[in-house]
Amino acid sequence: MNKLVLFLYWKTRFFLKDLLSEEKPAVGLVVSSFDKGGLEQIVLNLYHGYKKRGIKAFILCQSKNAKTFVERLDETTDIRIVDNNINDFFNYCYKNNIRILHYHTNTFLMRYAKFLGFKIYYTIHNVYVWFSNDDWNKYKQTMRYCDQIVAVSEWTKKYFSSKTNIVDIEVVQNGIDLSNLNAIDKYAFTRKKLGIKESDKVFVHLASINEAKHQVALIGIMERILKVRKDIFFLLVGNVLNYKYYSLLKKKLAKSHASRYIKYIGYLSQHDLSSFLRTIPNAAILPSLYEGSSLSVIECIYCGLPVIVSNFSVYDDDSVNSVLLPVSPAYDDINSVTFSKIIKLSKIKNNSNTDEVARTVIDLADTHSKYKESFSKINFSQFSTETMVDKYLKIFNLD
Repeated sequence: MNKLVLFLYWKTRFFLKDLLSEEKPAVGLVVSSFDKGGLEQIVLNLYHGYKKRGIKAFILCQSKNAKTFVERLDETTDIRIVDNNINDFFNYCYKNNIRILHYHTNTFLMRYAKFLGFKIYYTIHNVYVWFSNDDWNKYKQTMRYCDQIVAVSEWTKKYFSSKTNIVDIEVVQNGIDLSNLNAIDKYAFTRKKLGIKESDKVFVHLASINEAKHQVALIGIMERILKVRKDIFFLLVGNVLNYKYYSLLKKKLAKSHASRYIKYIGYLSQHDLSSFLRTIPNAAILPSLYEGSSLSVIECIYCGLPVIVSNFSVYDDDSVNSVLLPVSPAYDDINSVTFSKIIKLSKIKNNSNTDEVARTVIDLADTHSKYKESFSKINFSQFSTETMVDKYLKIFNLD
């Protein structure tokens, strides 16, 4: 069956279904993968949040890479791994009365879906520094099929607009289930088990292992720190997103005298993460090479940790910024840096900002306690799943 015939077939079926059905439309969350990661966590939160509001919600996964988060769905039938199959994609939508598609970075079949009468919403989760000019031109054309574009921060909106000249963009801050970050099981994590003294200063790096998060840079930063003191540790928490980069990180770490002071903990569920963040580290460090709106930052500050972050001005809230310590990224200007340059930088442990970050770590190691009062002034409800869901349903006209 060629694409034109297939399109006419589904156009007729959806037209008749819409004509006869009085059922409230369901929302299909479209993703490239559904394993582990910040974007997938947001999609999972939206899935549960939509359903709590009485809106039927389903996951449409383009690839076969759907593992960990599938187990956290209410029903395994609430996800469809379409494996790039057009017919399977629209058949699943037809069977479940999905007439609203909420795309997350992914744009699979967006144009066809628009012509079939779907409402199309797209969320920008990051600054797409890997796009070439041709990519941006094609992307700008694809975005014409969206009923509304949403950015996860003013920062991502500004970057996206500068590349596409699209200005009609809503901003919806990423939301997390804050209740999952209230647990403290002290038996689960102790400094003693990790070979760290109670008097040591511990910084958590909470992020998936990949080039964007620049874990290799932590080696150079720690080597600078070790020139003046030996009571500071970095703990890396997160899943491995790029195994090739993880292998490079391990090799560089094995050759460095900083290896004893940088430990990889691995991926932690939100319940375990809460216990960890509230009992082990004194602060957090996230000197990313590029960023959209990191869940890690919110998770850390909610658990009372000041955070060293790359200065991308992601958060438009003075109370939040009061517990963030911005440092220069490893290049001059994100609007002009090439992706090839970023990939090259991600593999280098000593960068233009290494000394600056090391000095900031040393200063925060001695002053982290002075930030305690600032956390009480933050309105964390703005980062809740409920607030995020309310804003999206208003955009969908389903509130």
